[in-house]
Amino acid sequence: MRPTSLAKDLILKFLQDLFSEKTLYDGKNDFLWAPAIADTKILIADAYTEDLEQMEKRPAIVLRRGNTGWMNTSLGNRLAVSFQTGARSYKDMIHTDLTAECLSRNGLEAEFLADLVFQGIRFFSLQIRQRGAFWIDSAAVGPEALIQSDSQQELTAVPVGMRLLFHQTWKITPSAETLRKIEYNLKNSMDKRELHTGEASIPKVET
Repeated sequence: MRPTSLAKDLILKFLQDLFSEKTLYDGKNDFLWAPAIADTKILIADAYTEDLEQMEKRPAIVLRRGNTGWMNTSLGNRLAVSFQTGARSYKDMIHTDLTAECLSRNGLEAEFLADLVFQGIRFFSLQIRQRGAFWIDSAAVGPEALIQSDSQQELTAVPVGMRLLFHQTWKITPSAETLRKIEYNLKNSMDKRELHTGEASIPKVET
């Protein structure tokens, strides 16, 4: 699992699938997404993969990742311990903050895109969870802002923020080594007569 990129990959694919619907709103979709740049009506991409000159020609949604971190949901995050092998398993939650920047030369169009993203995340949160997220929360539309492109064209940016949670479990199993050989004898306590003799190897357990 790649926690720093899993959330971004998941939401990026979700947005592309969402805007590939021909009837996204009001029985139509003027922002129909297509894999080919020449065919798509909207750019949906990771941050820094598309320059602003391409975004000037059509609206765009650029996905940016914020903080990713452990949530430390329990003391030590320990799930189970095997006293026979020394193996220890752990479980914790990972949170990732994402922002979908909705960009357009037209401010109202950028606002409309942000609204579609905002509602799409809410309406299809179950589908997002089925694709791998434990939970998606805190979807919020931020204030619009103007940004300058390389050709001095102003674009309106409206951010939609969200937080994804993922479960992660991991297990640490120490390698077993022969620590020593034990020779044992079983004797009768009354006459000291030897009843059984043998040997056993004890695996080394690291703690």
